[in-house]
Amino acid sequence: MSFIKERVDYFIQEYKIIEEAKKLQPGKKLDNELPGNVFFLNDGSVMCLDRNIGVSRFQYGEDGFNFWTYDSGYMHANDGLFSPFLRASEGEEPKIAFFAGFKNKDKYIPLSLLKVPTIDESKISRVTRYTVFDEISTYYITETPDFIFTVVAFNSENNELNFSVLLKKKYRNKKNIYLAWYFNPHLSHIPSENNETRWFKTSRFNLDQENSPLGRFIFRINEDLSRYLSVDNFGVLNQSIKMKDIEIKSVEATTSRKNFTGSENASIGESQSIISGKFPKDVHSTAFTDSGIAGEIIHLETTGKSELRLDFLFNYKIYSTRPESYTDLYKSGEFRFDEMLHYKKSEYDELSKRLEADFSYKSNVNINGDTFSNFFRYLKKQVEFCATINGYAQLAPNSLIGVRDVFQAIEAFLFARPDLAREKILEGLNFLDPSGRAPRQYSLPLSEEDMPRMDLRPFIDQGIWIVNTIITYLKFTRDMSILDEKCGYYEITDGRAGVVRRSKLRDSALEHVIKIIDYLVANIDEDTNCLKALYGDWVDALDGLGVSKSDKSAYGNGVSVMASLQFYKMLGEVIELLELIKYDQEKITNYSEVRSKLQAGIEKYAVVRNELGDPRVIHGWGDGREYLVGSFHDVDNKSRNSLVANAFWILSDIYLENDIDITKSVKAAFENLDSKYGMRTFVPPFKAGTKGVGRIHKLIEGTAENGSIYVHGTTFGIAALFRMGESEKAWENLYKILPITHDNLTTSPFVMANSYSLNESLGIDGESMHDWQTGSSNMVMKILIHYVFGLRFEYSGIIFQPAAYCPFDSWEFKINYAGKRLAVSYRKEGVPRRKFRVNEKVIEGRYNNQLKTYTLSLKNNDLGDGNYVTVEIID
Repeated sequence: MSFIKERVDYFIQEYKIIEEAKKLQPGKKLDNELPGNVFFLNDGSVMCLDRNIGVSRFQYGEDGFNFWTYDSGYMHANDGLFSPFLRASEGEEPKIAFFAGFKNKDKYIPLSLLKVPTIDESKISRVTRYTVFDEISTYYITETPDFIFTVVAFNSENNELNFSVLLKKKYRNKKNIYLAWYFNPHLSHIPSENNETRWFKTSRFNLDQENSPLGRFIFRINEDLSRYLSVDNFGVLNQSIKMKDIEIKSVEATTSRKNFTGSENASIGESQSIISGKFPKDVHSTAFTDSGIAGEIIHLETTGKSELRLDFLFNYKIYSTRPESYTDLYKSGEFRFDEMLHYKKSEYDELSKRLEADFSYKSNVNINGDTFSNFFRYLKKQVEFCATINGYAQLAPNSLIGVRDVFQAIEAFLFARPDLAREKILEGLNFLDPSGRAPRQYSLPLSEEDMPRMDLRPFIDQGIWIVNTIITYLKFTRDMSILDEKCGYYEITDGRAGVVRRSKLRDSALEHVIKIIDYLVANIDEDTNCLKALYGDWVDALDGLGVSKSDKSAYGNGVSVMASLQFYKMLGEVIELLELIKYDQEKITNYSEVRSKLQAGIEKYAVVRNELGDPRVIHGWGDGREYLVGSFHDVDNKSRNSLVANAFWILSDIYLENDIDITKSVKAAFENLDSKYGMRTFVPPFKAGTKGVGRIHKLIEGTAENGSIYVHGTTFGIAALFRMGESEKAWENLYKILPITHDNLTTSPFVMANSYSLNESLGIDGESMHDWQTGSSNMVMKILIHYVFGLRFEYSGIIFQPAAYCPFDSWEFKINYAGKRLAVSYRKEGVPRRKFRVNEKVIEGRYNNQLKTYTLSLKNNDLGDGNYVTVEIID
C-alpha cells in the first residue's frame, strides 16, 4: 500500500472513532479535543472538523520558503517577496481549487474537494469534510455516500509544490463523474494582483507530456530588475494519473480564467463550467487580456470499486534570461511522492527525537497528558519556524527579520538544533553597525553586491537579546570556538532612510559582543545611571519615552526600566564569561563598575513609593523624568502597573538584593494584571490621546500591547513567578495562555497565539491577532525547559531544578547534551523530601530558597562515561 493511501485510510478510521466518541458523550469535551472542533490523533496528527469561527493553518518549508495550508483549503506560498501563489483573503476566490461533478441528466452536481470555494451542495445527500495536518503534509478529505476524495498538499526540499488527488469509490455501481482543477499562480515579486501582473503573464497548455493524457501547463511572468535587465519567471504544472476500474471518457483544458468561470466577474465557485462539465471553448494560450490559469476537466466512468490518483508537481524558476529555460522544469512519469513523503516523515521524526517530552495522562489541571505531549511537538515546530525565518513571513516589504524576534527564538531552538542555531547567530551578527548598534529588522541580501533592507529605528534592547542568546548557546554547547568566528558589519549611512553600506571591518563574534555592550554603556543616562530608551524597548508601541523635548536632538534621556534590568542581568553574565576566557581584566573591571552604577540607578529611580510608602516598579520615564509610566501617578493621572518591568525586576535577580516589600509589590502587580486569559501588559490600558507614551494609545484598549494578554509579555511574568518560587501561581497563568485550554479560539489551537484581546465593551473576548510567528512560542519552550523540566545549563554542568509544583503526576524529557542522551524523569511518590537519582545512584539535593524546592547541581564529569544518562526526580 502506498504511503499516502495508508495515511488516508488511517485518518478515515480516526474520524470514525471521533464521531462515535462524540455520539457516546454528547456535549462533553473529548480527551484529545482542542478548541475549534480540532483533535489530536493517536499518532499526533491534527484533525480539523467544521469550524465557524477562527482558522487553523500550518507552515511548511525552510530557508525562506513558506507554504501555508489552511483547514479551509486556502493555500499560498512565498519565497521572500516572490509568490508562486498569492494569499487570498477570507471569502476571496482561492488560487488553487479542486472539484468533482456527478452526472445529473445533461448537467452535473458540483462538489468542491476543499471547503473553498463555497458552492451549493444541497443536492448531495451527505457531504463530510475534514482536514488533517502533520509536520510534512496536509490532507483534505471529502466523503459523499458513494465516494471518498482526498487532496494532499506538501512541498519538496527544492520548493516544488506537490498535490495529489485521490478518488476512491465505495460501491461497484457504475457512475459518470468528472474531476476538475484550477491553479492560478502569481510567480511575481509584486505582492498583489494588478494590471501589470496580467499584462506580463502568459500561460500555455500542451499535450507533449509523456505517458499522460493530461498534458502540462507552462507559465511565464516578465519582470524588470532595472532599466537594463529584464528577466522571466517560469512555472510549470506537471501532471500524472494512475487509475483502476475507471475509463477516461474525455479531457478538456483551458488557460483562461474567463473561460473557466464563464464571466470575468464570476468567481470559480459560480463557474458555469463546473455545472455544465465543460468549458465554453478550447483555450490553450492566454496573455494580456485575461488571467492565465491552469484549468482542466477529466470525465470518468467508474465500473467497479474504482480508484484514481492524480499527481501535480508545480515547480518554478526565477530571474531567467533564457527564453526556453522552462523546459528544465519538465517532469515526466511518476513523481515518486510516496517515497518523498515517507523519507520526509522518517527524517523529521528522527530530528524531532533531539528534544522529546512525554507527560503522564493524569494532571491536577484540565489538561490531558497526551494532549500536552502532542502540543509540545508542534511547539518545537513553531520555534523552529521562528528561529530559521529568512524574512517576509508576512508578504510585505517591511516584513523583515526582527533582531529581538529571531534571537529569542534561536535561544529556544538551540536546545534542539545547536548546529543550525550557531549558523543563525553568526548570520545575525553580520548586520551590526561597527558601533555595536543593532538594527530593529534586516533582510538577507540576495548577493554580495546587494545591500540588505534595514529598519534602523534604535530600539535600545536589540543587542541585549543577541548577547543573551550567545551566552545560552555557550553554556549549553560549551562551543567556545564560536567566539572566534569572523563576522562583518554594515555601516549606517542614513538612519532615517535605512541606508547602509558594507563595512570593510571584520572581527570576531566576541568583539561583536563587546561592541554591543559598549554601545549600551554609551547610552546610559548620566543623570540616573539607567539605560536610555531611545526609540523604545520590547514594548514596541510604547515608543514615546525616548522622544526629546528639544528640537535639537531626536532622543532625550527618557529611560526604559525593563531594558535597564535586562542590561544589568546581561552584564553579570558577560563578566562571568570574560573571566572564564581570561579576557582583558581592565575591561572586566570597567564592566563591573558600570554594573554597580546601573544597579544603584535602578534601585534609586526605578522604584517609586506613594504617600503610604508602598513601592512600585515602574516601566520608565520620559525626557528629563518629566512623566512616569507604570507608576502611582502616570502622565494621564492613572495609577498603572507594567507587566514586563515587574517581571524583569525578578528575572534580573536584582530583587534578591532589595527589600522584601518590593517583591510583595511585584506579586500585587501580577494579581492586578491578571485576567481570565492571563496577565495583561498594562492595567489600566492607555486611552486614546494619552500624551508622551507613543503610538500605544492609538491601539484599541485591550488589544496588542495596550492592555491585552500579549502572550509573549505574559510569559515573562510566568517565568518571574517560577523564578521566585511561586510555581503554583505560575502554572495557573501558564494554563491560561495555552491555546489547548481555551473554550474559544480564533487561531490554530496546536501552536501558540500572539495575544488574547479583551475589551468586553466592544465585544472583544479572547480573539487573537495571529499565530505561528510570535515570540510567545520560544518563551513557553524556555519555561518548560528551565522550570518544568528544570534544566539550567552552566559552563561547568547542569542544575536540575524542576519547580516545586507540577500538575502532572509524572513526565519524561529527553535531550542531547555534551555528546550524551540525557533522560530526565519526574514522578510523584509522596516522599517527605525531593529525591534525585542519577544513573540509578541516589544523590542528595540542596534546598534553594529562591525556588522554594530542592535542586541538584552536577558537574559534567558527574554524568558518567556512558552515552545515556538518566536523572530521576521524585517528589
